[in-house]
Amino acid sequence: MEPAEIAGLRPEMQAVTLEVMSGRRLGLQPAYGIDIFLAQLARQMHKPLHSLETPEAQAALLVSDDPRKTARNVEEVLEELESGNGPRILGRLASAWRRGDLEELASYEQWCECLKTPEQRADFVKLIDERNPLMAEHIVRLHEQGHALFVAVGSLHMVGPLGLPTLLRAKGFEVERVALGR
Repeated sequence: MEPAEIAGLRPEMQAVTLEVMSGRRLGLQPAYGIDIFLAQLARQMHKPLHSLETPEAQAALLVSDDPRKTARNVEEVLEELESGNGPRILGRLASAWRRGDLEELASYEQWCECLKTPEQRADFVKLIDERNPLMAEHIVRLHEQGHALFVAVGSLHMVGPLGLPTLLRAKGFEVERVALGR
């Protein structure tokens, strides 16, 4: 990736892009990410595509108009990259997802080394815990409208007391884990 390709992005998005791109050394290719794959597959199959969130809502979680918060977020990502912790944590997360290891994913907060400060913990709550109930409500609304649903979300949205399976069970859905074969 050339610097000019991300030059127009906000600083936080530049840093996150660099962190995601560091996953290429682990065999993780962002251009072939599951979001892009599933969106293309749905279009090819002429299936309707419904987003659980707006791009603006997602971007608002990653960027800030507060220069101090922006500087803190960029500094944290760059420190993770320079120390090698970012790619290591990304590798562990991807490995747990690949193996379907829900226990490992559920314990992410203990091993991610990313929730050391009150600010980091608050950001994580906003990134995962506060979004899940809203996504669950959106799933319920789509289901009530008669849509047959195939829902794809990030792995950390699937675990814990505020994980989507737990929230949907509480709303009367039967939730069953389907293990995929190799």
